[in-house]
Amino acid sequence: YKKRVDETFPNNKNVDSIADLLVDWFHKLFLCLDSACSWFEVSTTGPFQFQKCEGDAYLQWRDRGYRTILYVLMRKVPDMTQQLPIDDKILLNKEVNRIVWDSNSMNSGGVTVECSDGSSYNGDHAIVTVSVGVLKNLYKNFVPELPTLKKTAIEAIAIGGIKKILLKFENKWWPDDLKGFSFVWTEADRKKILEEFPHGPSENGRSWLEDVYGFYVIDSHPRVLMGWVVGPMVEEVEKLSDDIVLEGSLYLLKKFVGHKYNVTQVDGVLRGAYTYPCLNAEKRKVSHENLTTPVINSASKPVLLFAGEGTHSKFYSTVHGAIETGFREADRILNIYK
Repeated sequence: YKKRVDETFPNNKNVDSIADLLVDWFHKLFLCLDSACSWFEVSTTGPFQFQKCEGDAYLQWRDRGYRTILYVLMRKVPDMTQQLPIDDKILLNKEVNRIVWDSNSMNSGGVTVECSDGSSYNGDHAIVTVSVGVLKNLYKNFVPELPTLKKTAIEAIAIGGIKKILLKFENKWWPDDLKGFSFVWTEADRKKILEEFPHGPSENGRSWLEDVYGFYVIDSHPRVLMGWVVGPMVEEVEKLSDDIVLEGSLYLLKKFVGHKYNVTQVDGVLRGAYTYPCLNAEKRKVSHENLTTPVINSASKPVLLFAGEGTHSKFYSTVHGAIETGFREADRILNIYK
């Protein structure tokens, strides 16, 4: 990168300085794409494993909400009268705290799922679709312990640290042809951040605001800007109150573009990661395929199956990847009984 800059703009100190600033921004953009804390954690095999999905990658539900994809899967659209009879089988607010998958005394030959409210459910098989992040906290609650390779895969496969900040403004104050604002920090501005906005986490004199690398427009929501938070302080940012996140976001927008635009008041703020191929998983010789492999009980029956974006070898980090793995595991069970 430096060599290319020097060849294109020889002996130009101003360009060299800007190029250094852009490296920092490109680092943040990279972290948004692969959701790591640092680009030194990311495996170089990722670009060769991941595949783009066919079709329009920018197709969206606009103002109908994310539940639309669930309605499609449940056949509630386009004709509600043709929906699958499964509404009464979907139980919400059920926190699972133990899964017994091989026991002579409890549902012998099957699986028992126990919840924190005291309820339990028996089945011949269980498809575990929680995120890798949840699995990292839950996997020690399987009885008996999961096979060693499965535990290693759960421990080693990385789950990203990315958060979105959605700001809905009373009025749209940016021009129609603008796609967003990317923040590039000079060293002089960095030194002022903690003085001008001392709220929220910092690390080695570095404010969390430096990890908000930009705010961008959402075509289907004309009064909303979406910000991306990346890097090692994401978990700390997640703990902040909405007021601090809002104040910090407005501070950034006013600091970077307040001289050009009248940044107006906000109606509301929302916050909203995924797996990525990491070096740690390579070192421990595990992959998404190891997470996918069913767990077999003592009767040689595949009782624990795993789905979710983190179990897809090509479409990890995507919704279509997660959906495809759900069909994959359902088909696996159907094929057992054919």
